Amino acid sequence: MFYFPVYMAYIIGTTIFVLMEKVSGVENYLLARTEAEHDNLTELYNRASGEAKINQLLRQNVPGTFAILDIDDFKMFNDNYGHQTGDEVLRVLSDVMHSVFRSSDILWRLGGDEFAIYAVDMTDPEICKQRFAKLMQKLDKIDIPQASTLHISISVGCTICTSKQLEFSGLYKSSDDALYESKKYGKGQLTIKYL
Repeated sequence: MFYFPVYMAYIIGTTIFVLMEKVSGVENYLLARTEAEHDNLTELYNRASGEAKINQLLRQNVPGTFAILDIDDFKMFNDNYGHQTGDEVLRVLSDVMHSVFRSSDILWRLGGDEFAIYAVDMTDPEICKQRFAKLMQKLDKIDIPQASTLHISISVGCTICTSKQLEFSGLYKSSDDALYESKKYGKGQLTIKYL
């Protein structure tokens, strides 16, 4: 009977230690997974995880709008004010995207100064125009102190997809073609296509 409390303390201590190790392992796994899925600079999904999430939505026939965004004259931020200022512009765009779009939407950085959005269930062209107009207006009001002579402007190509059995490659090409049209007509333009 004398050793029973010592034995119980040992068992409880060992159990707590094992549980703490498991919790630590889960936390490390979740952290590693988050880092693997997200772009370090903008904290948006990276290209691989963004594409995987959109493919999953397409397999489930979830309608929406897929958009590719490109920062107009981004090279000027880097060339005139340095890469730190360019990085700040990328972070600002990410923050504004989060403020305009919903948590259910997939926001990701394609690479460089290109971003993509899959706005779930956004299939009304008027709502699409309003949402991107709001994004562009918010960006235009952003003042980056170290680059006060430049404003952030984006060109957008998007595809409203209501068709079933879409492949990501076709959706991407459609939005990329729309982005090319936006760039052709000047800065700060939105072009919408339909699939």
